Amino acid sequence: MTDATAKPAMTAAIPARVRALRDDAQAIFRAAVDAVRAENLVADNVHVEKKHLKIGKLVVDLGKFQRVLIVGAGKASGYMAKALLERLGPEIAASKSINGWVNVPEGGDLVSLPHVTLFPARPAGENLPTQNVVIGTQHIRELIASMHKGDLALCLISGGGSALLAQPVPGISLEDKRRVSQLLSQRRADITQLNRVRRQLSLVKGGRLAASRQGGRLISLIISDVLGDPVELIASGPTAPSPDEPQGALDVFHELKIPLDEVPPAVVAHLQASAATPRSNVTNESLSEVQNIVIGNLAVALQSAAKCAQQLGYQVHSSIQADRRETVDDTARWMAAQWRDAPPGLHAVLYGGEPVIDVGRNPGRGGRNQHLVLQVLDHILRTTSSDQVCAPHSCLLSGGTDGEDGNTSMAGAYCDDSLIAEMQRQGVNPSLYLDAYNAFDFFARCGGHVDLGPTHTNVGDVRILLTQRAPR
Repeated sequence: MTDATAKPAMTAAIPARVRALRDDAQAIFRAAVDAVRAENLVADNVHVEKKHLKIGKLVVDLGKFQRVLIVGAGKASGYMAKALLERLGPEIAASKSINGWVNVPEGGDLVSLPHVTLFPARPAGENLPTQNVVIGTQHIRELIASMHKGDLALCLISGGGSALLAQPVPGISLEDKRRVSQLLSQRRADITQLNRVRRQLSLVKGGRLAASRQGGRLISLIISDVLGDPVELIASGPTAPSPDEPQGALDVFHELKIPLDEVPPAVVAHLQASAATPRSNVTNESLSEVQNIVIGNLAVALQSAAKCAQQLGYQVHSSIQADRRETVDDTARWMAAQWRDAPPGLHAVLYGGEPVIDVGRNPGRGGRNQHLVLQVLDHILRTTSSDQVCAPHSCLLSGGTDGEDGNTSMAGAYCDDSLIAEMQRQGVNPSLYLDAYNAFDFFARCGGHVDLGPTHTNVGDVRILLTQRAPR
């Protein structure tokens, strides 16, 4: 059976180079991901020399501390902890009291470490906090609250940390907090808006984790998944001061045209009460002796991707999405134009960032990467004559560096000339899948999924468009 509105199948021959473009795109994507794997970033940025811990340009005399705590949360945090323990080495481990707790996703192949508990706090692919997240967060809070002079805490933060480090304020249930996050995401809230609300509902976000210390020093090692690396936004900033006021959280619902009667009543009551009498335990004094150091980000991934593309013979054009409000629609139109209008020769357009997407109230399977690739394909089919669609040899790949895309275990998807031909051979209409926000099933049917498995890192999404054009 074919889709009722599908276009006629095309008979254009598939050139041998198409397969190479697809292979090249996947190689470039893997180079981007490998550059920001947690163990590689820690190895590049953390060193121990003569009992001095060096993190980038920061030097810490370990001789001043009797106890070292290692805590963290995020998709990369378990492997960050593993690499950090390897850097500290047996000599430091023998001379210090080292212990810790790290909240990680379920299902990883890293299950235990010496000194540090790896706590599987939420299912893989689940981007909302669970009851186990709350339990694990309480352990982390207790460790940090126990700190006094002579203690050093190393806090490991990465993308996914907001959902893995969560403990609602009294009076707010976990289900309330999950409902608010879902509601904001459905209404295209950007990361700034999400965090303006989440930080007001949390005992740990917005610097509150670091502020619970009684003394000692805390250093956060951060793998950033937010453009520009604002530490107050990454994992909602558990060790960074928040610029928010409670009224700002209420303003978000107005900005997104969300009636307050759609928001859980306990959340509204808490925000209104907080706005009436704003106060915070997060002060400059409570965050003294706290440093936040970014050791990896999207720029590192794109630099590695560009190097790989150049080695493969492509002329590289690279940029990072600068506008957090950019939508998938905006990006798809831009990428489709690059596909159609590429100049002669071998060219690679590398583009990073996470455009927002309104998935509707009843989305199917997929994520913004699969949806974006499918939307580019649909746009090309609508604006290009059928006898020319396969003529310009191109391949577009979009994937999440965490190896996950939306509610699926795929990193993303690619589209090239051969996939278009297969789609046309089957008589499949991509518009039907787009309308249902069900890009996963389209690529499962026609091919094109990018499957890396869990990568144990996250710096955002990478898009790779490769084009080959004959001289004019």
